[in-house]
Amino acid sequence: MKLEKEKSLLDELAEKTGCDYLSDLPGYVGSSSFHNGIGVLRDWPLSEWEEAAEYLTGRRPEFRNEQEAREYLLRANRIGNS
Repeated sequence: MKLEKEKSLLDELAEKTGCDYLSDLPGYVGSSSFHNGIGVLRDWPLSEWEEAAEYLTGRRPEFRNEQEAREYLLRANRIGNS
């Protein structure tokens, strides 16, 4: 049984990216710190990845799995440009 996480995927990604505020995270999309942050995040449900994609890119694509969502975010350059 998985334990409930205290933070969301977006909160964890902001922390790993070095953002002081979650609202700053979209400005980091495409940066090396963003890529590094995504690279270390594992074991998040697909729904969290979909929420992150929508928040960061302004689009809500459907993914088959978490890896597909991760790759989508790694290809994103900035909000609305994925």
